[in-house]
Amino acid sequence: MTESLCQRVGGTELPLDVSAITAAATFEPCDPALNVIADLMAAAIRAELGSAAGQAWASVCATLPSGHRLANTTNSVGAVWKVRPSSTLMRQIRVSAWPLLTAWREGPGEYEQLTYCKEIIRQKWGVAWVLGDYEADLTLKLAPVLQMVGRVIAQTAIHGAHPAYESGTRQFGANRGWLQAIRPLSYDAGAAVFADDDEARFWCASATLETIEVSRDLDVGGEMDGLDLSLAAGNETELVPEFVIGSGDFPGV
Repeated sequence: MTESLCQRVGGTELPLDVSAITAAATFEPCDPALNVIADLMAAAIRAELGSAAGQAWASVCATLPSGHRLANTTNSVGAVWKVRPSSTLMRQIRVSAWPLLTAWREGPGEYEQLTYCKEIIRQKWGVAWVLGDYEADLTLKLAPVLQMVGRVIAQTAIHGAHPAYESGTRQFGANRGWLQAIRPLSYDAGAAVFADDDEARFWCASATLETIEVSRDLDVGGEMDGLDLSLAAGNETELVPEFVIGSGDFPGV
């Protein structure tokens, strides 16, 4: 048997499930939190805009100029990526179908002791719905939907679920174990670039989210010489400043 830590840290579980990785033919199963966020947001956008002929997305795309990349498309999410986008990446790895929905971890995961006995990891995420290269002449047709999609992403994060994904089962919360919480920090819409050195602009709706993943339960064993009793209010995301109720020593313990 291969030696391993044999534990769960956030959404990552060790030892790795080799059968799941073999079936997927990728390492995507190593980051289940990324998979949940990307697939949840894709399902939400498809449900709200449409994924078949006769629905809102298809009716507008049917009016676009012939030969346009979105002309006569029926699915409001054509492809899903799970990586930070850039114009270079989108040139080198051909997008199979537009629009593109992509999600990625934004910056470092930060460890934090939430309570006396629980450690968490705070993580920022980026989510972007990309229509492709910016075209000023299509502003009146395409720009309004970007605001809507940005809000759909943010509201889906607020609810931690969408009826179109796993029958509306909440994907974040105390009953999900390692995925404790998610919240939107901001959203934006319009012509955007994806890297500091990028010059190409894309039609894009994007959002920054934050999640809480459980890192571990802390070992609080050992002898006590005293006790401070305090009360704090909050949820799985954060606690407000404590109100000290009382304290005392345990003589002879």
